[in-house]
Amino acid sequence: MTRGAIHLRRATIEDLPRLQALWRTALLPDHALKRELTEFQLVEGGDGRLIGAVGIQLLGQDARIYNEVWSHPESEQVAKAQLWNWLVKLIQSHGIHRVWTQEKSGYWQECGFVEPTESQVQMLPKAWRQFRGSWRFFTFYDERAEEIIAREIDYCQTVHEDDLKQTKQWSQSLKWALSLLVVAIVFYYLILLISSLKIS
Repeated sequence: MTRGAIHLRRATIEDLPRLQALWRTALLPDHALKRELTEFQLVEGGDGRLIGAVGIQLLGQDARIYNEVWSHPESEQVAKAQLWNWLVKLIQSHGIHRVWTQEKSGYWQECGFVEPTESQVQMLPKAWRQFRGSWRFFTFYDERAEEIIAREIDYCQTVHEDDLKQTKQWSQSLKWALSLLVVAIVFYYLILLISSLKIS
């Protein structure tokens, strides 16, 4: 199978019978998954044959890849690279920050999925904590970098406000100095004028 022969798309109600057959082959609960039909992305061959499917659930800024299933191992190897690239575009178009999965395939690790730390696990949406098993995740967004940037912005704003205050104070001081200088000049010429009048 060539890469050009692969087609990727979202599942529709017309796909349910053959998708259920694929789920049954993989010993997945097809009756339960039926309710999540539109969350599944299909991988088809050029002849329209169903090669594989994977569920992707979006929740806020997180996404979950689940119940990956393939008709043949050789089809899986050819299709997966295109599937991930397609999923990345889909995920990024929804503004997703993190992608989680419990899929065991080493392919996801090759894509950059890593085991989360204890603090990172806290970012897992509560709705998905009911699923038993270990998680891996891929991040499109670095919270620590964002925090650093936010602190830098706050610091720059504070410095800018301080500069504005100092500039305002300096401007007011300059106005007072100029006013005093004008008064002094006027007073000086006034004295000269009075002195010249007395002499004459």
